[in-house]
Amino acid sequence: MKGEKTVSSAPFSSLTFYALGVLVSAYAKWVPEAQMLNNFFRFPMALLSGIFFSLSAIPVSLG
Repeated sequence: MKGEKTVSSAPFSSLTFYALGVLVSAYAKWVPEAQMLNNFFRFPMALLSGIFFSLSAIPVSLG
């Protein structure tokens, strides 16, 4: 069951990151600015997604 959820959420995740890239690239005037803005959004998403540590271990205020 868990594998099915992962497979079905992959297209949604891909479209979400695609839209984020389009929005940032439309706003940025040059490549380093676009990279900085992408990192501004990408790092919090990566840290709060449970990739590096279990989501059950994070404080309740962040979860």
